[in-house]
Amino acid sequence: MDPAPVVVVDANALLRHLARQVTEEDRRMAAIVEEMLEAAGCEIELWLSEAVLAEVLYILTSARHYAVTRHEAAAGIMNVLQIGNCRMADKASCGAALQLWVEYSGLSFVDCLVAAQSMRREGQAATFDRRLQRTPGLSVWPPFLPAGSQG
Repeated sequence: MDPAPVVVVDANALLRHLARQVTEEDRRMAAIVEEMLEAAGCEIELWLSEAVLAEVLYILTSARHYAVTRHEAAAGIMNVLQIGNCRMADKASCGAALQLWVEYSGLSFVDCLVAAQSMRREGQAATFDRRLQRTPGLSVWPPFLPAGSQG
């Protein structure tokens, strides 16, 4: 049996699935994406990157675009990640990052991804970002801590 074809998804395709459809063109494109996602269950291998997720989450929650809540955006992404043949380099860290991102509104998804990857690997984060440094469970590499802080 031949391996399933690999389809790498761009942010605009994922947005067509997750965002509200206003025009007929939006609905037509959304239908194409729906077919792709259904095929990901068995016919194709769907690949998502962390960069695409970060872009999609930013656009979905932006007041200039869709103004979706973090909770709604994360739930939509989690539904996609649970599709049978959906692949990512580090899907577990992305799931953990989504949970952090919903819980800590002062952090970007990229910050949460750094925290999740660091914690999953029992490593330390190299960051001067004070908000990120205060993430519960995150260990910060001592040279990056403010003077007088303890790691």
